[in-house]
Amino acid sequence: MTLPSNAPKNSFCFAPKFDSPNRHDASGAFLPYMEAFRRLYGGGHGRVITLPFDNHATADSEFGAISAGFEQIPGKLDAIVYFGHGEPFGMVSSDIYTKDIQKFAELIKRKSVHGVRVVLFACSCGKFNYPGGSFASKLAVALRDVEAVVFGHDNVGHTVTNANLYRYSGDGRGVAVAPTGKFQAFDRMLKAESIDQKPRDNNAFWARIPFMTPDEIRAEVAK
Repeated sequence: MTLPSNAPKNSFCFAPKFDSPNRHDASGAFLPYMEAFRRLYGGGHGRVITLPFDNHATADSEFGAISAGFEQIPGKLDAIVYFGHGEPFGMVSSDIYTKDIQKFAELIKRKSVHGVRVVLFACSCGKFNYPGGSFASKLAVALRDVEAVVFGHDNVGHTVTNANLYRYSGDGRGVAVAPTGKFQAFDRMLKAESIDQKPRDNNAFWARIPFMTPDEIRAEVAK
């Protein structure tokens, strides 16, 4: 497997440490996929810092821990990745909502390179045509001066294998990531090459997508 030409070299990933009541969401999805991202882009390929944060803490404590995680990373980040629950109005597991976008954006801008990728592996954060704009859309607008690209899902689904993924930039408009006319093939590849279906020897398509060009995604789906 070849990493994307735009593969991140300095990433920060964060995910909830504890499962929700009567669920295995953190232990069964968020944390394993965060570790898979670290293995893919860390080691000899670059630096990936991961933070399993205390999602039982207060919102202020959660933001404080996430902020401290950002600040402790050497250099500037080119990828920021969240694994957790989401809604069109926020990153629910981390208690970062629309009202918090400005302070979250300032944190990102202070620690990131121009063109940073912000990937929200969470339900509904990128809800397309959400009244007033989804969380992903609003965050992209708040980060327009650094030309960030924000990825978010349109609906409820698996944290990483949900094919209803949108890309947002500074104008706040969402663009579907799945190639036109190839949605079903895109969906099949996302699911087939996940660690749920292939714990080993998967091609990590889900983790490579945010760093691939539309032409690269189309070519891979067409194989």
